[in-house]
Amino acid sequence: MQARPNEIASRLTGGLAPVYIVSGDEPLQRDEILSLIRDAALAQGVDERVRLHAGTGFDWLELGQHNDMMSLFSDRRLIELTLATGKPGDAGGKALVRYCERINSDNVLVVSAPKLDPATKRSRWYKALDAAGITVQVWPIDVDRLPQWLRQRGTKHGLSLSGDAAGLLAERVEGNLLAADQELKKLA
Repeated sequence: MQARPNEIASRLTGGLAPVYIVSGDEPLQRDEILSLIRDAALAQGVDERVRLHAGTGFDWLELGQHNDMMSLFSDRRLIELTLATGKPGDAGGKALVRYCERINSDNVLVVSAPKLDPATKRSRWYKALDAAGITVQVWPIDVDRLPQWLRQRGTKHGLSLSGDAAGLLAERVEGNLLAADQELKKLA
């Protein structure tokens, strides 16, 4: 099920989905959504966190093993899987489909990936994950919306930016939201 980035906080208050996919090329927004999911999971009793990085040479059996084994330290486990390229390959795709076929209610799977192309979104593994949980696609803030984003973000830091100030800052950070947030923190 698709969710917009600004909807994810409200969706997390109603309980955790078994699977989350967070994808996109904007690191600040993607990391903030991942942090929201982690914080909600911790608040809802998910005390153990396992991090897997699916890069070259990753053993996809490890994902199934973490899904099947019981936790020694907690009743519930958060399994964070980072797809380095956004494409898990044939073995990874099969492992993700198997995971969705045997979802363990004690686990929450969070898949983080760069922007996924339309062909990937039509793949069997993506459709299985999407059907099992919530997918969030993070889009970059375009140049026209950046001053508005800066004003909203400034309020989170206790700042009230004028339109001119937000426009000037937008010119200086050139769409880099990490740098923009850093500058807002300095100003605050």
